[in-house]
Amino acid sequence: MLAAFRNKQFDAWREARSQGVGTQHLIAMRQAGLQLKRKREMDRLLKGDSKTNFAAKRTQPLMDCRLKVAGLSVGPGMGPGADAGRDTGNRSLSAAAMAASAARAASR
Repeated sequence: MLAAFRNKQFDAWREARSQGVGTQHLIAMRQAGLQLKRKREMDRLLKGDSKTNFAAKRTQPLMDCRLKVAGLSVGPGMGPGADAGRDTGNRSLSAAAMAASAARAASR
């Protein structure tokens, strides 16, 4: 009687092992991963001086806007000189180049 019960448990264990991870377990793993990602992002954002963080976050959209006005690429692989498979990224402009592009944009 005990041997039959033990064999039944072993069979159930082997069957469960061969079926792999269940959907509910995968959902729980995904949610835990996203929660950890959000926590790390919040820790990263809260670290340091808030004025410095604000300035850094504000600078990037301003630079993107200036690049759009200048007619240069904002995203990777876009704009003049971008090859189909080459990631060019954002271009850096000097103050004189930005002033010239702003003047051109104002005259349009």
